[in-house]
Amino acid sequence: MLILDRVIINNFLSAENMDIDLKNRGIVLVKGENLLIKDSSNGSGKSLMSDAIIWALYGKPIREAKEVSNIETGKPASVTLRLEYFGNKYEITRLASPNSVTIIKNGEDISGRLVSETKEILEREFVGLSQDLIQNCIILGQDMPKKFTANSAPNRKAVLEELTNTDYLLKEITDKLGTKMSEVEGSLKENEISLVKLSTTLEISEKELIKIDEENKILEEEKSVNFEEQIASVDLEISAKNDLIFEQEKLISQLEVRGKVLKNYVKETTDNLSEQFDYEKTKLNEAKQLNSKERFEINYSISQLKNSLEKASSNTCPTCKTVLREQLDTSEFMSKIEKLTEELTDVEKAYLDTLREMQKRLKEQGESRA
Repeated sequence: MLILDRVIINNFLSAENMDIDLKNRGIVLVKGENLLIKDSSNGSGKSLMSDAIIWALYGKPIREAKEVSNIETGKPASVTLRLEYFGNKYEITRLASPNSVTIIKNGEDISGRLVSETKEILEREFVGLSQDLIQNCIILGQDMPKKFTANSAPNRKAVLEELTNTDYLLKEITDKLGTKMSEVEGSLKENEISLVKLSTTLEISEKELIKIDEENKILEEEKSVNFEEQIASVDLEISAKNDLIFEQEKLISQLEVRGKVLKNYVKETTDNLSEQFDYEKTKLNEAKQLNSKERFEINYSISQLKNSLEKASSNTCPTCKTVLREQLDTSEFMSKIEKLTEELTDVEKAYLDTLREMQKRLKEQGESRA
C-alpha cells in the first residue's frame, strides 16, 4: 500500500518553494485559484504537484517539459518525496543539476553509485507501482478520469491488472504451475524408470527364487537319504570316542597309581642313598684321618731312624766328642728304615684304594640322586 506523507518542492517548473504535508489525510482534493484570472483555477499549480511526485519517482513529469528547473529563479530543480510502501518508509530526493537521485529506506541510504543503478533500485523497491498506474489510479489530475475511460479495453484491462497486481499473480501462478508440472513430469519419468528397474529386478528375483526352491528340494532329498546314515556314522564316532576316553581315563588312573608308587620308591631310594652317602662320607673322613695319623707316625719313625743312622755312622762320640776306634754297625737301622718304607708304601696304597672306592660310590650316589 502506497501512502504519501510529504512533498518538498524547490525551483520546480513554475514553483519556487513548496512544502506540502499529506500525512494521515487519506484522499486529498487539490483545488487551485488563479489570482490573475478571476474564477479560474488554471495555472494555479495543481498539476505541478502531480508532476513533482512523478518526476521524483521516475525522472520525468506527467506533462512534457524540456526543462523542469524554474526559469525565473535560475536555480536547479529539486523534489523530496516522503512516503510509505508496505510498511517501509522512504525518502526520495531528485536533483535536476547535477542529475542525481538519493533513496533513504528506513533511515538507511540504499542509493546506487550511478543514477542508472539507483533507478534499478527504485524499480526493485516499488515493484508493481508503474507511472501509468499512479497517473490513472492514485493521482488523478484534471481530465485524467476521462483519459482513463477513453482508453481502449485492452489498455484499461492492463491498468486494472497492474492495479490489482493480477498480472504478476497470474504470471507467478503460471510460473509455479510450469515449475510444478516440470517437477511432476520429471518425477513421473523417474518413477517410470524406477518401475522398469523394479520390474526387471522382480523378474530376476523370481527366477532366482525358483532356482533356490529347486536347489532346496534337491538338498532336502539328499538330506532325507543321507540323514540316517550320517546319524549312524556320528553315533559310531561318538561311541568310539567315548570308548577311547574311557581307556584314556583308565590309563591315566593306572599311571597315577604307578606314579604314586614310583614317587614313594624314589623317596625311599633317595633317603637310603642319602644315608649311605652320609655313611660313606663319614668313612672317607675316617680313612683320611687314619691315613694321616699312620703317615705321621711312619714319618716320625723314619726321622728318628735317620737321626740314629747319622749318629751311628759317625766315629766321634756325640756326648764326649771322643774319636771311636770302631765305626758302629748301621745295618739294623737300614733294615728298620726299609721296613718302615714298605709300611708307608702299603698305607699309601690302601689309602689310595679306599679313596678311589669312596669316590666311585659317591659319584654313583650323586648320579642316582640326579
